[in-house]
Amino acid sequence: MNIDIVKEYIAIVNGGSGCIFQPMNNTYSYVLTAKHNITNYNNKITQLIRFKLNNNNWDEIDIPFSNLVENENYFPHHNRDIAIIKVCKINGLENIIRFDNIKNERTGFLLVGYPETRRKANPNVKAKWYRCDENVNILDLKDCQLKEGQVPNNAGFEEILGHSGGGILKISDDYI
Repeated sequence: MNIDIVKEYIAIVNGGSGCIFQPMNNTYSYVLTAKHNITNYNNKITQLIRFKLNNNNWDEIDIPFSNLVENENYFPHHNRDIAIIKVCKINGLENIIRFDNIKNERTGFLLVGYPETRRKANPNVKAKWYRCDENVNILDLKDCQLKEGQVPNNAGFEEILGHSGGGILKISDDYI
């Protein structure tokens, strides 16, 4: 798996980010995001976009979606800031798998998303909004089962604002 291809699995969800994954069912794909990326927009999606590498260029692709209907195509967690959006099948994104060994393997992760500072710097070129921080380390378990991550080079809040809902991913052989 090439680190550049990770971008194909990350979506722009309103003012934040999301991670596209494929469940066992090949009929639909899902976008995992922060629930506030939906609730801060009156429970609507104004922007759901992904990018695909094509001849060394990143093509912007709208992800088709229907109006959000809770428990039908929108699944917000009742008390955590997480939600899943069900969309039509997105082909070619089958190389993402669940990683369960986070207690023993805590180094070498990626933090990926579309931070606000990049959106403001390049308002008309959405492909340039993407940010990938390498070598993120997972720290100790915090309250409410949350895990804390350490981003190298002391990225400030403004550099990660908008990453909300993006991925903390790891490349392993041919998989993310």
